[in-house]
Amino acid sequence: MIAVALNYVLSLALVLLVFGLAWGAARLGASKARGTSSDSSRPFMFLAATAFLLVAGIGRVGLTQTWSDDSLAAKLDQGVFLVLVAVGAFLLVFEYLAGRPAK
Repeated sequence: MIAVALNYVLSLALVLLVFGLAWGAARLGASKARGTSSDSSRPFMFLAATAFLLVAGIGRVGLTQTWSDDSLAAKLDQGVFLVLVAVGAFLLVFEYLAGRPAK
């Protein structure tokens, strides 16, 4: 039971970290990006983020896991899943924040 609660707390920390990094990156590069980039990069960013999230979800749910939770393959699978989800979420949040009109 404690392991489940710890997993949710760590997941929340990862989400907060990803959102914070995307917010910071959008704030730092917002004025420069708005002045120099075109709207043609926004669909690419959205498609890349969607691809990361789809690959993570399909890879995680679509494959039957035959190894134990302690094996190297299971740990690698979990690590790849977390990286793909974090990158996909970062790109989605960054694309949204960078695309907002300046205040």
